[in-house]
Amino acid sequence: MADARITFDGNPACDVAGTVGPIDDFEDGDATPQWSVATTGPALAIEASGVVTLEPKANAIETTSAAYSSDSNFTIAGGRLFVEVVDATNETTDAFTRLRYGNGSAFVEIEQQAGTITARTKDGTLGSAPYDPALHAWWQLRESVGTVFGEVSVDGATWVILGSGPSPAFNNPRAILSAGTGASTATPGAAQFDNFNRCP
Repeated sequence: MADARITFDGNPACDVAGTVGPIDDFEDGDATPQWSVATTGPALAIEASGVVTLEPKANAIETTSAAYSSDSNFTIAGGRLFVEVVDATNETTDAFTRLRYGNGSAFVEIEQQAGTITARTKDGTLGSAPYDPALHAWWQLRESVGTVFGEVSVDGATWVILGSGPSPAFNNPRAILSAGTGASTATPGAAQFDNFNRCP
């Protein structure tokens, strides 16, 4: 419940009212019990030093990705989830950094790929902009009265709508943090996440 969430003092303008899903500062170095870890091809998923690092393998000959997926499914209806993106995959390549809510059949997500940040559902793009690591340091997915929103923030307190559209018919949805490539990439870089549903 929202009233059981904690607001931290680092940024008093930030609050966690209405958040759903896991709460994690990634300080314990352990994905369990809130997350499951999955990799495709040669990729790394490491939780250390207060961040989750998801690193697709450079020069892999196949698709490579790493993901943190919430262990439980939950509804986003009338709620929101957010995360701090400490670092994104290399903006000059096809490597992607992604925050997703949903599953394979229905989802809403925010993704950085090739220097563009995009909010989308499976039905199409909701909005996009040139990626700016400072302006887009926090990513949020929100639902209200049948509409989903992809939003970005400088500080985790003031949110700007990147895109919005009709809410998909979610089925057993989960929160997923991921990074990967769709083809061999020499320098994909890595994505780093912190403060899932937590203020800085």
